[in-house]
Amino acid sequence: MTLALFDFDGTLTRKDSFPAFLTFMLGASGFAKALIGASPSIIAWKCRRATNQQAKEALLSAALKGKSQNTIEQAGQEFAERCLAKLLRPQAEALLQKHRALEHETLLVSASPDAWMKPIAKQLGIKLISSRLAYKEGIFLGKLEGKNCYGQEKVERIKQEVSLDQYTRIYAYGDSRGDKEMLKLASHPHYKTLILPES
Repeated sequence: MTLALFDFDGTLTRKDSFPAFLTFMLGASGFAKALIGASPSIIAWKCRRATNQQAKEALLSAALKGKSQNTIEQAGQEFAERCLAKLLRPQAEALLQKHRALEHETLLVSASPDAWMKPIAKQLGIKLISSRLAYKEGIFLGKLEGKNCYGQEKVERIKQEVSLDQYTRIYAYGDSRGDKEMLKLASHPHYKTLILPES
């Protein structure tokens, strides 16, 4: 059996879906306002005084805290329908189709939240592991549910989803330091390259 693991942002896409989604939902001025609000945490993260998760939650909180789950998820659905084709690299769909044609089990493993990654994964016909937004009584709390799906957390979440020892080959595709632990799981790791499998 063969498993194929795909990062999304920057690997299958031309650009990061996180700012693209927030701009889609809030408009350019709304996103800029959220970015300014979250800037202390983002700067602290850039200076390694805050974690990736703290910076992400600060931006999510500034942008979306207090909005309803229905509103956020509807925006995620519309974003996937309208913007996915523009986001994808030309070779991304061909790569996914080749793995499916070879009947490889495929997983999309993304640090981006489920609000827009669920409909994207559905459109791509691939199972999803991602960060999750936290809600209470249908209202976004401004933070993630559990850990950011980044770095070692990608590995932990993959192991929760599948038993790795059942696969004779594992392909993994990533483009950033947040993917390096996932790439170490693979017999065929691809860093910043989308290589069609032969069989």
